[in-house]
Amino acid sequence: MQDNFDDQAIRPLAIPAKIKKGDVVRVTCTHDTQLRKMLPQLQPLPPRYVVWGDGTADEMCLGLLIGTRS
Repeated sequence: MQDNFDDQAIRPLAIPAKIKKGDVVRVTCTHDTQLRKMLPQLQPLPPRYVVWGDGTADEMCLGLLIGTRS
């Protein structure tokens, strides 16, 4: 789980996954609304329905696949 807003590094898998044509890759994300206490700019804001977006008050979840042909 990513708990540090400023740590947005890509971390390759220790052992690469082999994905074949027809395989399904699924990314599932959850967020903890209590983590908003860590961002001072969000503390004065009233609670609201959070949606995906690229703003500080939004939630973001990305799954990146970087592959090579073997």
